[in-house]
Amino acid sequence: MDSRSLLIVGIELRPYQQEAVDAVLHEWDIGHNKTLLVLPTGCHAIGEKVLLADGNIKKVEDVQLKDCLLGSDGTPRHILQIIHGEGYLYKICPVKGKPFVVDENHMLTLKRTKESNHPVYPSEKHGGEIIDVSVKEWLTWSKWKKHIHKLIRADAITFYHSHQNDYPIDPYFLGILLGDGGLNGSSISITTMDDEVVKVIHQQAELLDLRIRTEPAGKATTYIFASKKAYTRSAFIRSLKDLGMRGKTSATKQVPDIYKTGPIGVRLNVIAGLLDSDGHFTYNGYDFISKSERLSNDLAFMCRSVGLAAYVTPCKKGCNNFVGTYYRVSISGNCDKIPMKVQRKMATSRKQKKNVLVTGFTVEPIGTGAYIGFTVDGDNRYLLDDFTITHNCGKTICFAKIAESQVRVGNRVLILAHRGELLEQAADKIAKATGLKCAVEKAEQTALQSWYRITVGSVQTLMREKRLSQFSPDYYDTIIIDEAHHSISDSYQNVLNYFSNAKVLGVTATPDRSDMRNLGQIYDSLAYEYKLPQAIKAGYLSQIVAQTIPLQLDIAHVGMAAGDYKVGELGTALEPYLDKIAEEMVTYAKDRKTVVFLPLVETSKKFCRYLRKYGFKAAEVNGNSQDRAEVLKDFEDGKYDVLCNSMLLTEGWDCPSVDCIIVLRATKSRALYSQMVGRGTRLHEGKENVLLLDFLWNTERHELCRPAHLISKDEDIAKKMTEKLENSAVPIDIEELKKESESDVVAEREQALAEKLKEMKKRKRKLVDPLQFEMSIQSEDLSGYVPSFGYEMTPPSVKQIQALEKFGIFADEIENAGKASLLLDRLKKRQDMSLSRPKQIRFLESRGFQHVGTWTFDQASSMIARISMNNWRVPNGVTPETYIPA
Repeated sequence: MDSRSLLIVGIELRPYQQEAVDAVLHEWDIGHNKTLLVLPTGCHAIGEKVLLADGNIKKVEDVQLKDCLLGSDGTPRHILQIIHGEGYLYKICPVKGKPFVVDENHMLTLKRTKESNHPVYPSEKHGGEIIDVSVKEWLTWSKWKKHIHKLIRADAITFYHSHQNDYPIDPYFLGILLGDGGLNGSSISITTMDDEVVKVIHQQAELLDLRIRTEPAGKATTYIFASKKAYTRSAFIRSLKDLGMRGKTSATKQVPDIYKTGPIGVRLNVIAGLLDSDGHFTYNGYDFISKSERLSNDLAFMCRSVGLAAYVTPCKKGCNNFVGTYYRVSISGNCDKIPMKVQRKMATSRKQKKNVLVTGFTVEPIGTGAYIGFTVDGDNRYLLDDFTITHNCGKTICFAKIAESQVRVGNRVLILAHRGELLEQAADKIAKATGLKCAVEKAEQTALQSWYRITVGSVQTLMREKRLSQFSPDYYDTIIIDEAHHSISDSYQNVLNYFSNAKVLGVTATPDRSDMRNLGQIYDSLAYEYKLPQAIKAGYLSQIVAQTIPLQLDIAHVGMAAGDYKVGELGTALEPYLDKIAEEMVTYAKDRKTVVFLPLVETSKKFCRYLRKYGFKAAEVNGNSQDRAEVLKDFEDGKYDVLCNSMLLTEGWDCPSVDCIIVLRATKSRALYSQMVGRGTRLHEGKENVLLLDFLWNTERHELCRPAHLISKDEDIAKKMTEKLENSAVPIDIEELKKESESDVVAEREQALAEKLKEMKKRKRKLVDPLQFEMSIQSEDLSGYVPSFGYEMTPPSVKQIQALEKFGIFADEIENAGKASLLLDRLKKRQDMSLSRPKQIRFLESRGFQHVGTWTFDQASSMIARISMNNWRVPNGVTPETYIPA
């Protein structure tokens, strides 16, 4: 039975997810039993902000894997992946609140409103349900369906790692000080006319050992604080200074972080102090106006964090012919929870039924742009900076559907992962997506004798021979590997070799571990890849400029281990050059903030000493550095200008201000090379680019990663880029370098093509050279194709050659089955899209027309007909070299 004929119920897949599922099932159907699925996801536009578990706010481009986002239930969400890409963006415009921008595949978390107080029909009984839906799908909904589904914001939140220490100043009193206090004069004062506030002032003065003197201030009174001990600065003043409040003006006031993200009770009391001092009670809610935008935003943040609605809007206020911008905070919801002390400002229990935490919204298209997405654990939901609940979208849903399809044809499925939280996440997602429960194979838990057809298993448990031998080799029919880039390891191979007859799916958002070819040794095919454009083109990473230092580094005799250079031998080979490299850096990197990657700790330490010799403020960190955190902070703060390390900083550390990278750890792994260079590609204020310094590496091996390999998969183009870099005396933008090199390579290929065309005329005159076809249709993926899997590297089959010749392609020049398959697929799609045929391309380009492959079938037919009627001559008035069909 064809598993694709099954009805897969549950969560509706997005189009590309359905394509991925279908592609995997197709690969299995045609005998590729081990196939790979590369499926990252999209999310937020650059510049959008999310809330961290500790209460801090970060732009999405600044979020790191080590960060934890804040879940809608107030618990941390660990980031499993950060995905970069480009897609079609939409602005989500809440009726109340600020808009935010996401891509079309972003999942909105929406709450269905109550449609009837006395529901009769089933559809009316879903009020209050929370669903996740993509923007793309939402756009297809009816007007009514859109109307009854609202954005939802989180209720009261307890921050992860909330400050539990003693607060030096009472939270309510701190709010009073921020609202009606004078903090920037020679003394500290509060001006008020409310007896309840005056009572608090005297209570706090007694507790803080302060004396008070008063001055009239119209209808109010100003209370001025001083230490009871003459000539002695009070602890109160020191506390204000430590909290960053001393010296603040009405335009610069802010709530200290330990109060802003403290326990709920602390936040409520700060809110009460601010509103009792400078708030206006209206319609059972509050207005607060401040000259300080930061203070207004802090108040709104705290109100949202305790389950209230709060919106900040700028407004104009005038006094004595002066008009300035102020910031109004409008607060609503169950305001009776705020512990106000001023009687006239106390809110009563809210009678309105409308939930202030839900709001309607509209969607506006804004065009193509860069996005950054996250995959998180738990329920996959986290909060934007205004506490709006949102949802990540991940690959788990796809393999859940694939697992379901296998169960429905009677197969047993094993899902392998290397971390416990991934097992729990997979089981949870499968249950939500399919309704199927999972057995667990981990530590003391076993799937043996379980009725469940899906097992989530720990590879660390199953890799043991004793554990594996409890299962028969044919116990599992299908194995799905989450984070498939780990599957090359021995632990995974032990499991795969034991269940050798099982169909295998590897799922990953990272297309290689060291190189795609390593995965190609395990997997028979790449079923589907949701491709992402280059990060630099997307505009969310720094421009990279590269320069080759004219210094020969001989590593020709360095051996190989596990597919890459032996680090021990590499370190030894580099030793004679370290002094000279440090000297060269004076010329090229003296005014930059530099990170250097070296093969060994000892090499790193020695190079650091050479750098200091030449005047650099250099530091070194390694896995055994006891002061590592301090050194990294000092580097970020500017105490050091060069940081040396032996591969310690390839992941899990970011310093956006780094603007120079030197890779002295030669590698064949593009993934590793990209990780190293990636330490310098983060955007930072005032940073124009990141300089990548390269060297004249002397090696007999041709797969050494160079700057060109960051953005070009075509080896001819990469070779041309490297050649130009080595001959340049100045840094070159690698994007511009690629464009220039592509033009040169195209020119060389055109020359080679012209020579081939002469030879072809003597042979198969009616067939088109595949290179001419690729260049005519301007297909970079065809011309730059490199086979990754074993079956792709075999010669084209007779059937493929016959099919290509039937299409009009001269197949003798096609070297492998993978290229033939890709070419046939492109030809069929062009036929379906009514684009020009290969024979039309050959005929018209032989008469001088350019890129006929971009024409439609009808446009090409029309020109051929005109030439035919003109005795097979180009018609008068038509210049082939510049002709563009209408």
